[in-house]
Amino acid sequence: MCEDFSHSNFTVLLEVYKVAQEALYMISTLSQKCYTARKDEVSYGFPTLCDKMLTLTISIRELLLMGQDDNALCLFRVFMEACELGVVSLFEDNFTEYIELQDDPVNQKKFWSRNIAKGNIYVVLKKILDSIDFPEDMKNSYINVHRQRKDYISGSIHLNAGSILRGSTVPSYIHKDYFVSSTLGHVSLQAPSIYYGVLDELYYFSLVLTQSVRAENIPNLFRDMAEHNEYRFAIKSLLYFQEVYNRFDDRIVELIETDRE
Repeated sequence: MCEDFSHSNFTVLLEVYKVAQEALYMISTLSQKCYTARKDEVSYGFPTLCDKMLTLTISIRELLLMGQDDNALCLFRVFMEACELGVVSLFEDNFTEYIELQDDPVNQKKFWSRNIAKGNIYVVLKKILDSIDFPEDMKNSYINVHRQRKDYISGSIHLNAGSILRGSTVPSYIHKDYFVSSTLGHVSLQAPSIYYGVLDELYYFSLVLTQSVRAENIPNLFRDMAEHNEYRFAIKSLLYFQEVYNRFDDRIVELIETDRE
C-alpha cells in the first residue's frame, strides 16, 4: 500500500493516516466480537472507546481537509482522552463504571475527579505500562508528550485568543505566508501537525497492545481469541501500521518542519 510513494510528503501523511485507521478498525471490530461472545465475563469499555476513537479519526480527517483545523483540534483533544481511557479500560475493568454512570452525572463527576482528573489517570496508565514491560524510555516519552499535547490543545477547547483568530482565518497550506478567510475547503498550514499528532497517539496506543502480546499479558477481553487468526490479523495490522509509521516518520517530520519555516 505504501511501497512506492511518488507524491508529496502530504500525500504520504494521508496514506499513513489511512493505514492507521485500517488498523484501528481491525481492533475495533475484533473487540466488539470478543465482547459479544463473552458479555457476562468482560467489560464493554474498550470496544465502546475503540469505536469512539475510530469515528473521531474520521471526523478529524474530514475537518482538516475542509480547512477547519481549530475545530479539528477540539476533537483531537477528545481523541487523546479516548486513547488513554481505552488503554486503561482494556486492563482495568472498573473503569467501565465511568461509562455506566452516564445517567448519574453527580457520581460520574466524582469518578472523574477521583480516577481521571488532575493526572490521576497517569498513575494507572504507568502501572499498566509497567505490567507489560513497556520500555522505560518510551514510557516516559509516551506519558510526557501526551500530557504536554493535551495542555497545549486546551486553548482550542476554552477559546483563547489564538483559537478565536484561527476560527476566522486559515493560514494557507498552499499559499505560504497568506491567510485565507474562506471558511471551507482550504487546507490549513496546521493540518500536517494535527494529522501527525493523531498518528503519534495511535502509534503508542498500538504499541501497548502489541507489547502486551510480547509480555504474555494479553488483556482479558482478547484472551480466548489469542490463538485465533482474527486476533493475529488484528495484531499484524497494528504491527504493519507501526512499520509504516516508523518508515515514513522522517518524511512527515520534514513536512511539518518545512511548513513552519
